[in-house]
Amino acid sequence: MTHDPFTQFSLDIPNFPEAKCAESDFNPDTWFPEAVRNLGVREEDTFIARTLCGSCVHQVDCLQFALDNGIGDGIWGGLLPEERRAQSAEKSKCAVRQGKLDAVRQQVARGMSLERACADVGLSTKTFDRYRHFEKHGWPPQVSNQRTNRANKQKEKDKTK
Repeated sequence: MTHDPFTQFSLDIPNFPEAKCAESDFNPDTWFPEAVRNLGVREEDTFIARTLCGSCVHQVDCLQFALDNGIGDGIWGGLLPEERRAQSAEKSKCAVRQGKLDAVRQQVARGMSLERACADVGLSTKTFDRYRHFEKHGWPPQVSNQRTNRANKQKEKDKTK
């Protein structure tokens, strides 16, 4: 049974003529492994799709299309739905952080002290400085989970002792 994920969308599906999925002779279920009941076949299909996506010239465009349109099925740009959801969530966190930076900057531009502007937005000045650093050098996912990551690293160290 072939799963047609496009029945739930009224989207203009992009045309990527050189895409690996368009050129392949694989069953469409290869790109929609969640429709396959047999776990072994599902894992094999996932591996094939990810391998082909990894060498595709349209990988980034394909992934962006899935993220922009909230597509919840299939492998797009080499990522499974849960991986795309995690990426979208991280993108949202970065947008929130960027919004806080912008809000502080606007208030400082109006003449408010940095300390007061940070307090109004709910940041410490130290966090503001850290966010500015990450704004320049890229937002790592662990920024919002820094304490959790430290605790997990400590637990791993304790296990190895």
